[in-house]
Amino acid sequence: MSSIPSFSNFDALPIAWQELTNNLRNAEYYVTSDAAHSALLARKALEEWVRWMFTNDEDLVDVKIYDDSLANLMHHQAFKDIIAPKFFAPLNIVRKLGNDANNIFLFYWICPIAYELDNKDERNV
Repeated sequence: MSSIPSFSNFDALPIAWQELTNNLRNAEYYVTSDAAHSALLARKALEEWVRWMFTNDEDLVDVKIYDDSLANLMHHQAFKDIIAPKFFAPLNIVRKLGNDANNIFLFYWICPIAYELDNKDERNV
């Protein structure tokens, strides 16, 4: 992975938050050169932040979660209660775009490789 740029939209965040900005910074870096990779990184960053919130936010710490998928966490009423409605839709788009990027990666990259390897094994029998 290339080094992240020296300037980022996330520079204003306090140093204590820097660990949670790594994927955001990388998503920002790749947005023009590799949009699918950027979408995957943005979704991963979103998941890190949402999970952090459920672990640390006083309104979410005691919430009982039975399915901890990102979609379920984001659609949990306790989460929606603390996220301004104008932010929920864009966050959900990031989640969906990341999912789509992952599915495209699997379909166009992993599946053909697996198919070729499987056929190669059969030819070598």
